[in-house]
Amino acid sequence: MWSNRFNVMLVTYAPAALVALALLGLCHVTVNGDYNRHLESERSEVLQKAALIRAGLEGVIQSNANLVRGLKASIATEPKITQTRFAALASELFEGDSVLRNIVLRLIW
Repeated sequence: MWSNRFNVMLVTYAPAALVALALLGLCHVTVNGDYNRHLESERSEVLQKAALIRAGLEGVIQSNANLVRGLKASIATEPKITQTRFAALASELFEGDSVLRNIVLRLIW
Protein backbone atom coordinates (compact mmCIF):
# COMPACT_ATOMS: atom_id res chain seq x y z
CA MET A 1 0.00 0.00 0.00
CA TRP A 2 2.76 2.45 0.96
CA SER A 3 4.81 1.77 -2.16
CA ASN A 4 1.77 2.25 -4.39
CA ARG A 5 1.07 5.63 -2.83
CA PHE A 6 4.74 6.59 -3.20
CA ASN A 7 4.70 5.66 -6.88
CA VAL A 8 1.62 7.78 -7.49
CA MET A 9 3.19 10.76 -5.68
CA LEU A 10 6.43 10.28 -7.55
CA VAL A 11 4.71 10.23 -10.92
CA THR A 12 2.50 13.18 -9.97
CA TYR A 13 5.04 15.53 -8.38
CA ALA A 14 8.32 14.59 -10.03
CA PRO A 15 7.75 16.60 -13.22
CA ALA A 16 6.74 19.66 -11.20
CA ALA A 17 9.81 19.28 -8.99
CA LEU A 18 12.07 19.00 -12.04
CA VAL A 19 10.52 22.10 -13.59
CA ALA A 20 10.96 23.99 -10.31
CA LEU A 21 14.62 22.94 -10.14
CA ALA A 22 15.16 23.99 -13.74
CA LEU A 23 13.58 27.39 -13.04
CA LEU A 24 15.77 27.85 -9.96
CA GLY A 25 18.85 27.03 -12.03
CA LEU A 26 17.77 29.45 -14.74
CA CYS A 27 17.20 32.21 -12.15
CA HIS A 28 20.62 31.54 -10.67
CA VAL A 29 22.32 31.77 -14.06
CA THR A 30 20.46 34.98 -14.92
CA VAL A 31 21.22 36.70 -11.62
CA ASN A 32 24.83 35.58 -11.70
CA GLY A 33 25.21 36.89 -15.27
CA ASP A 34 23.72 40.26 -14.31
CA TYR A 35 26.04 40.49 -11.32
CA ASN A 36 29.08 39.68 -13.47
CA ARG A 37 28.07 42.33 -16.02
CA HIS A 38 27.68 44.84 -13.18
CA LEU A 39 31.14 43.99 -11.84
CA GLU A 40 32.66 44.33 -15.30
CA SER A 41 30.98 47.71 -15.76
CA GLU A 42 32.29 48.93 -12.40
CA ARG A 43 35.77 47.61 -13.19
CA SER A 44 35.76 49.41 -16.54
CA GLU A 45 34.67 52.68 -14.93
CA VAL A 46 37.40 52.48 -12.30
CA LEU A 47 40.02 51.68 -14.95
CA GLN A 48 38.96 54.71 -17.00
CA LYS A 49 39.27 57.00 -13.98
CA ALA A 50 42.63 55.48 -13.06
CA ALA A 51 43.88 55.98 -16.63
CA LEU A 52 43.01 59.68 -16.47
CA ILE A 53 44.80 60.08 -13.14
CA ARG A 54 47.81 58.15 -14.43
CA ALA A 55 48.01 60.31 -17.56
CA GLY A 56 47.91 63.47 -15.45
CA LEU A 57 50.64 62.18 -13.14
CA GLU A 58 52.79 61.12 -16.07
CA GLY A 59 52.45 64.61 -17.53
CA VAL A 60 53.51 66.26 -14.27
CA ILE A 61 56.45 63.88 -13.84
CA GLN A 62 57.58 64.37 -17.43
CA SER A 63 57.31 68.14 -17.10
CA ASN A 64 59.38 68.15 -13.93
CA ALA A 65 61.95 65.84 -15.47
CA ASN A 66 62.30 68.24 -18.41
CA LEU A 67 62.79 71.16 -16.02
CA VAL A 68 65.55 69.29 -14.19
CA ARG A 69 67.17 68.33 -17.51
CA GLY A 70 67.12 71.99 -18.50
CA LEU A 71 68.81 72.98 -15.24
CA LYS A 72 71.38 70.24 -15.78
CA ALA A 73 72.06 71.50 -19.31
CA SER A 74 72.46 75.05 -18.04
CA ILE A 75 74.94 73.93 -15.42
CA ALA A 76 76.81 71.82 -17.98
CA THR A 77 77.22 74.80 -20.29
CA GLU A 78 78.45 76.98 -17.44
CA PRO A 79 80.98 74.86 -15.51
CA LYS A 80 82.01 77.83 -13.34
CA ILE A 81 78.45 78.80 -12.44
CA THR A 82 78.14 81.14 -9.47
CA GLN A 83 75.87 80.56 -6.53
CA THR A 84 73.78 83.57 -7.55
CA ARG A 85 73.32 82.29 -11.11
CA PHE A 86 72.47 78.79 -9.87
CA ALA A 87 69.94 80.22 -7.41
CA ALA A 88 68.35 82.25 -10.22
CA LEU A 89 68.07 79.18 -12.47
CA ALA A 90 66.90 76.85 -9.72
CA SER A 91 64.31 79.32 -8.42
CA GLU A 92 62.44 78.93 -11.72
CA LEU A 93 61.95 75.24 -10.93
CA PHE A 94 60.27 75.95 -7.64
CA GLU A 95 57.87 78.72 -8.65
CA GLY A 96 54.17 78.22 -7.93
CA ASP A 97 52.71 74.94 -6.79
CA SER A 98 55.64 72.83 -7.92
CA VAL A 99 55.94 69.15 -7.14
CA LEU A 100 59.71 69.60 -7.19
CA ARG A 101 59.45 72.15 -4.38
CA ASN A 102 57.47 69.66 -2.30
CA ILE A 103 60.07 66.96 -2.94
CA VAL A 104 62.93 69.26 -1.94
CA LEU A 105 61.12 70.41 1.20
CA ARG A 106 60.51 66.80 2.22
CA LEU A 107 64.15 65.93 1.60
CA ILE A 108 65.31 68.90 3.68
CA TRP A 109 63.06 68.05 6.64
